[in-house]
Amino acid sequence: MGIADLIVILQTSMAPVVLISGIGLLLLSMTNRIGRPIDRIRALTQELRHAEGDQRRILLEEIDILYHRAKLLRVAVTLAVLSIFLVATMILALFVAVTFGTSLEGVIELLFSGSLLSLVASLALFLWDIQLGLNSIKIEIDRWKDE
Repeated sequence: MGIADLIVILQTSMAPVVLISGIGLLLLSMTNRIGRPIDRIRALTQELRHAEGDQRRILLEEIDILYHRAKLLRVAVTLAVLSIFLVATMILALFVAVTFGTSLEGVIELLFSGSLLSLVASLALFLWDIQLGLNSIKIEIDRWKDE
């Protein structure tokens, strides 16, 4: 393999590397976001120890919503990590294909498609979490209006 072949490999790998970088930034945002419901659940469980009646029921509802959001974010993070893994595997397949002169187009297409599908699913769950957060706030606002 000459320098020209290596340059072709590096040029071919650049677009997937940029994809990994972009997904990494999304992953950073998601992992920061997952800490919020977890911290809030911890705080609410402390309040729950002293709550009674309706207050206890309201706290349990809020904890359930937060726990659901944390589980959604966990799956979103897992899918984003899977997307990065598939892109990295695709780069490896590109390198193997060019280095050894093998035909791995089908594998590369499958890895790229899987990465994009995983990314789309991850983003959909991320948006769902945002919507649940807004719904939770709306419930709380409506409670204050009723009092």
